Amino acid sequence: MEPGLEQRIFQAALAANDYEQLVDEVKARHLTRTRVQRLLCYQLFALRSQEMANALARPIPYLQLLGATQKGERFLSQCRKELSLPLVTNQSRIQSLLNRHYGRDGEARLHAQWMVDLEDQVTRFYTLLLPGWGGQSRQWNYYRSPLREL
Repeated sequence: MEPGLEQRIFQAALAANDYEQLVDEVKARHLTRTRVQRLLCYQLFALRSQEMANALARPIPYLQLLGATQKGERFLSQCRKELSLPLVTNQSRIQSLLNRHYGRDGEARLHAQWMVDLEDQVTRFYTLLLPGWGGQSRQWNYYRSPLREL
């Protein structure tokens, strides 16, 4: 973080009523909204910019299906065997899918696990921001199916 920016964030956090106001208070001519949001995420999840740069420089370890139309599902079923990366459609099966694709050890498997762990942590935090969560499991990505258009 740039010198003095942590103090700017701290002061804005004392005055802000919500996340949007916090971002707006920190934002400046030389700091875009997106950069502020990224910095806040880095701080929240204890990520270092070098750690993220290393992760982004590596190939993505898996594909995650968030939703599909019927046409998209037909396309995926046709090309699934040709994909060079594991396609995750059910998060509860991700460990066995990654083990089958990468094996149980190795640098690629460790990177994939780092991504899964980070995604789990971010998902749990995201549910804290949802109004009226109602005591459900914060690991909703493990039991929620991809969205499907009828």
